[in-house]
Amino acid sequence: MKYNFDELVDRMHEDGSYSAKWSTNERMAAMFFSDTLPEDRLCLFLADMDFRCAPELTAELVKEAQHGVFGYSSVPQEYYDAVCRWMNDRFGMNVKPDEIFTARGAHEAIVQAIEKLTKVGDGVIVPRPTYYYSDDVKGVGRHYVGFQMKNDNGYYTFDWDTFEALCKEPQNTMAIFQQPHNPTGRIWTDDEIRKITTICRENNVIMVCDDVHMDLKRKEFEVHPFINVAGPEGIIMITGINKTFNLAGLAVTNTIIQDPELRERWGRPMSMVSPFGIRACIAAYTKCDDWVDELNDYLDGNIDYVIGRFHEELPKVKVWRPEGTYILWLDFTDCGFTSDELNERIAGEGIVLLENEGALPLKPGTALSLFSHSSVDVLAGGYSGSGLTLKDALESRGFTVNKTLWDFYATGNGSACVRGPGSIDYGRAEDFRINECPVDEILAEAGMEESFEGTTAVFVWSRVVGEGRDMPRSMCLHTDIEADKAKNYLEPDSVELGVLNYLNSRFEHVILLVN
Repeated sequence: MKYNFDELVDRMHEDGSYSAKWSTNERMAAMFFSDTLPEDRLCLFLADMDFRCAPELTAELVKEAQHGVFGYSSVPQEYYDAVCRWMNDRFGMNVKPDEIFTARGAHEAIVQAIEKLTKVGDGVIVPRPTYYYSDDVKGVGRHYVGFQMKNDNGYYTFDWDTFEALCKEPQNTMAIFQQPHNPTGRIWTDDEIRKITTICRENNVIMVCDDVHMDLKRKEFEVHPFINVAGPEGIIMITGINKTFNLAGLAVTNTIIQDPELRERWGRPMSMVSPFGIRACIAAYTKCDDWVDELNDYLDGNIDYVIGRFHEELPKVKVWRPEGTYILWLDFTDCGFTSDELNERIAGEGIVLLENEGALPLKPGTALSLFSHSSVDVLAGGYSGSGLTLKDALESRGFTVNKTLWDFYATGNGSACVRGPGSIDYGRAEDFRINECPVDEILAEAGMEESFEGTTAVFVWSRVVGEGRDMPRSMCLHTDIEADKAKNYLEPDSVELGVLNYLNSRFEHVILLVN
């Protein structure tokens, strides 16, 4: 090999690393159920690689550093030409410079797409399991509409009937896909892509394709962008150098829009790429083909090695060889552990760090009444690692959820009680309203009071956190209630206190779930 992917890089101690997943802060220690972090820990919860970047790329970044002035930047033609060259040469596309829009990372690009192309209150469809888009969707006042894919021993396919039914609902105006899919590693076939795009177009659902893993695949597979297979109509394609070239810290993402109507609606966003990001993108897409090819060969070997070890030493763990990405999706169901037991064995007794904060302290069979609209929006992936909605995750573990109350928040009179999006990006009006549904409106619903019998109350208390330096925010600009004007955004407002006071008087047990 031309490049040394065997080199061990000490991202835990090496000066200048600043690695998030190898950091030593209190949150990392808590995830190990310990006050201290073991030196021999393995951190596998964040999708960046521990290889050094391509030497051709780092040499260009050194040149940029030597320039010595890093003021406001403007993306040059050379940048757009480099993106076009990569997409056209390696994927057979026909991308033109005026079809490329920059963003500071895939999340920003996703939020831009949602804000520009949907309305507040619209639904955004996401097949599950999935990467974490929940905050991107609900943070700008839209509804996260997840549906479960079919799982055949790790090989995931669409539940076409459910998907089409969701697309037919007029409030659902956008869907988010990935090619390859994260975390299952599926590369969608041309037939699957044609079926997805046909259903979406027949129902006027805009498709956002988060293709940041598109360069990472097994040797025997090819990645076909949705645009190539089905044409550009209704498709937003998000790409970037962050995953492929291990440059997530530079936050360089390119949104490709070849549909003229969507491009006109998009406009020209004010999203500045740093001088280092510009230089890195040009170098990656013009000098690093060989590095990416060798990287994929090396990843193939690593993946086969790990899967072989699982088959030999943990045969009850189901692991399917991914067609794309560098992610392994492991199914521990047949091992017989609860979520808490599995989390303790991996993160407590072992040395591998997985992002899983544990499960709710309740016994299966408990009936739950989930209060606040946030119970509908919150994704349970942070609690169970499943990527399910909170209701689905609880029911899959033997709990029952009060359907009368759930329907009230999901589709009934409580569905309008959506909190404000908070601080998402610069230059946009911030909205820190809470807008919880008052208790008297909840109780006015027919059959509501009776539905609480025999259930345990769970109040989902949720906030959208703004820029850290700006918190806590005053509530005064977002409320008409005098008693709340002196409070900050992290305190419960009068309506929330009214609901909580009712729960404390009505229920024997009340659980506060903070998101």
